[in-house]
Amino acid sequence: MMNKRDLKWQENYEQLKDYVVKYRHLPNKKKVENRGLLNWWKYNKKMVRLGKIDAEQIAAAI
Repeated sequence: MMNKRDLKWQENYEQLKDYVVKYRHLPNKKKVENRGLLNWWKYNKKMVRLGKIDAEQIAAAI
């Protein structure tokens, strides 16, 4: 069973995936409306490098 944090992570992941499929690029840092999603992606990319995200989330993100 997923906890609240995992559900929020999955929701953000789906939003980012939908954005990339629709626009064929990551959100633009200069556009305020997409900045939160871009920052979420950058943070998670850093956590993957540091080994702080579990294997399930890494597999979903690839």
